[in-house]
Amino acid sequence: MSFYKKRHNVGMKIPTDKLCSGTLIHISCTNFACVWKIISIETDKENEIWLNVIATESNKK
Repeated sequence: MSFYKKRHNVGMKIPTDKLCSGTLIHISCTNFACVWKIISIETDKENEIWLNVIATESNKK
């Protein structure tokens, strides 16, 4: 499978109810070709959602 086929549709917002551990996403402001896997999701006291992610190619968090 091509590296680029792993990523979520670029520019498409993901509804918060669809976010879960293991979901592969492309975060456009980090690296144009980087696919990230969500490893955990946190909500802070202001109800902001924070994603802990790992790069699928380099395993960097």
